[in-house]
Amino acid sequence: MTKVDTIVADSASHMSAPAGSWCPGPKNWMVTLTPAANALEANHPLAATLMRRAMIEYTLGGAKSKRYRHAARHLAECRFCDPAIEDYGNVLPHGQFVEGLREKHGRKYGFWHLIDE
Repeated sequence: MTKVDTIVADSASHMSAPAGSWCPGPKNWMVTLTPAANALEANHPLAATLMRRAMIEYTLGGAKSKRYRHAARHLAECRFCDPAIEDYGNVLPHGQFVEGLREKHGRKYGFWHLIDE
């Protein structure tokens, strides 16, 4: 098992979300998803982006304002990966994902201030 396999497997074991949901889970799964996304970014930018999106959605969905700076960094990393993703498949492309976030979480001014700087 490679280091990436170990990180991803560990991440999966810590996530306990309801069926069909990426988000609520133990606090420590974010600590595991960040290095997993970083490890996957070069060769698997979509996988890295999906991990980061899960963390962004968890943060904004739970109004976890102490994590807004991390979520802003994750969104910037998603934007960086966007040109490397040739096919999003059935997942929203980056621009549409951001539009959806603005529609759903537009009043979280502390977060958007970090994005719009």
